[in-house]
Formats: sequence, structure tokens, C-alpha cells
Amino acid sequence: MRLTSQTWTAFVCAALFVAMAAVLILVPVPYVTWSPGNTYDVFATPEGEPPVLEISGIKTYPTPGSLSATTVSVTTADSRLSLPEALLGFFLPSRDTLPRAAVYRPGKTVDEIESGQATAMTSSQDEAVVAALRQANKRVRELPMVTSITLGAPAEGNLQPGDLVTKIDGTKVTSAAQIERILSKTRVGAKLRIGVLRADEAMDVTVSTVASNDDPRVAVIGTTWSTGYDFDPDINVNLDPKVGGPSAGLVFALGVYDRLTVKELVGSRTVAGTGTLTADGKVGAIGGVKEKLHSAQEKRAELFLMPAANCGDLGDETFEIPVIAVNTLDDAVKALNQSRDVASLNSLETCNR
Repeated sequence: MRLTSQTWTAFVCAALFVAMAAVLILVPVPYVTWSPGNTYDVFATPEGEPPVLEISGIKTYPTPGSLSATTVSVTTADSRLSLPEALLGFFLPSRDTLPRAAVYRPGKTVDEIESGQATAMTSSQDEAVVAALRQANKRVRELPMVTSITLGAPAEGNLQPGDLVTKIDGTKVTSAAQIERILSKTRVGAKLRIGVLRADEAMDVTVSTVASNDDPRVAVIGTTWSTGYDFDPDINVNLDPKVGGPSAGLVFALGVYDRLTVKELVGSRTVAGTGTLTADGKVGAIGGVKEKLHSAQEKRAELFLMPAANCGDLGDETFEIPVIAVNTLDDAVKALNQSRDVASLNSLETCNR
């Protein structure tokens, strides 16, 4: 069979089209997508598992409603998007497409990224517990905490990351700055008797000082410090370890506060929310707020709490549920107490009106 020039042209065009389509589908682009993720009711007790909020050592009260932390489903660190997938995320109203570098820091391995997200989640839980206890007027004591120990330093084998320091040579300490002042007056080679709280057990350890590499006249023990907290109840958040990041802090704190106070906060309502939270109760901005709102709507939430700093991220999109803007944990508690009827709800600051 003889092929005409038109047939050859058609054949070449078809081959080029297939090749271009393959490139579009197979070649990854440097973007990730956000889409609505799962919601996690902090008052739930999954079948065969412990409660999401496990509290002991203090009186608690029943919580009949639902209080859900919302999440974003994001392209994983070890996955890549094709161009059609990226475009789909850009045009769908419930999704977003972002530069990969804006979500995952360049140069980080997958293990480093996942470890960082897990650490952020653990830290958010710890700070949420402290903020909730303070909001409920429960005792919380700030103490200097060992953050890390230099390999081969005198502290290695004596102190551990997470140790809370209560005293040095009989002197009570309350901050990392105070420890640094004590060390600045201690001679190189001196032995320090350090009182610590480790897993709620009090003990004394002895650590010798050595000369600093930067200044041989300065005594060090080879530790870095941060602020830790001592309190009476044992409070654990048992959430899927795959859920990373700090954005559930506000919801964790509201859940703990509701369980510790006589007056029902959530009541029988279905409430959802998001927001980072510091130990002193300040709510911080998060990413993926629109996707989280879509998740809350799918779960038929009656109210959504979110950082006031994120209100501008909603743009012109409207949502069926009231979106309450908060700057602090106290704002969120007041909003839940004041939103039990329509008139009170209409008086609150919202993002979607």
C-alpha cells in the first residue's frame, strides 16, 4: 500500500500528539495539591482503641457533642504531580495547587520531612494541654527543659532530652536564663548537683562542667534548653501518627478544657476547627483553611472556629456554616459559650459575612 503525503502528515501528527500526551502525564511538575482531608473527633473512642483524649489524675466531665480537628490531604513528600493533576487542583474550588517548595523545604529528605511534621504535632499537643490547663485555672509550673545534649559532653548519660530541671546545688531554678547565669559563675571542672523531673519522677544527678570551646574560661555542661511544663494530670492525645503538623492545637485545647470543666462548652453540637496554639493561648494562622472548611461542611458541622489571621484566605468563597474568627483560646471558649442561639451567634465576629 502506498502512503500519500497527507497520510504521512497525519501519522506524524498523531505520533507527536501521543508523545506530548505521555509527557504531560508522566513528567512530574514542581507542585503539590491540597484537598479536603479527614476530620478527627477528639471526643471519640475508636473501636478497639483508647480515647483520642485520654485524661487521668484529675476529675473530668462528660462531653456529649462532637469536636473535630480538620486536616488537609496533601501530595506526600515522596510523590510527584503530573501537569493534568496540578491543573485539576488549580481549577477545582475545594482544592489548591501550590509550589512544592512552599510546602516541603528543598534539600530535606522524606524522612526528615515526616519527622519534622511528627515533631510539630507532638509539640502542638503539649502546648495545647498547657493552654487548656491554664484556661481551666489548673496548676502549671514552667521549668527549664533539656532540649538536646552534645555528644561526648558531661551531660551525656546523666541528663536526657525532656528532663525538667528544678534546682542546681540546692537553688531552685525556673528558667533557662537562670541556669545560664549559674553556669557563668561556676568554675570549669566543678561538679553540679542537678535536681530533675524525669517522667514525673524526681531525682538528683551530678554533672561536671568543662571549658567552652569558644572561651576556655566559661563553664558548660553540653546542653541546650527550652521551656518545659510540670502539671498534675496525665493527658495524652491518641491520634493517628500519620497526621502531622501543628494546626490542631486549638481543637486539642478546647477538647481538654471541655473535659475538665463542669459547664458544657460544646454541648450536643457538632463543632469543627483549626489553628495553631501557643502555651499562653495565642491562636496562629494555618494553611489549607478552605480545604478544612469543606471537610467540616461534609461532616455537617454546625460551627467552625479558625484563626482570625486566616479570614482573608477565604476570598469570595461562601460556606454554609458560620466561621468564627478567634485570636486566642479565650476567644474560642467565649465564642462557643455565646453561640448557643442565633441572636448570640450573629453578634460574634465571623469570617463569612
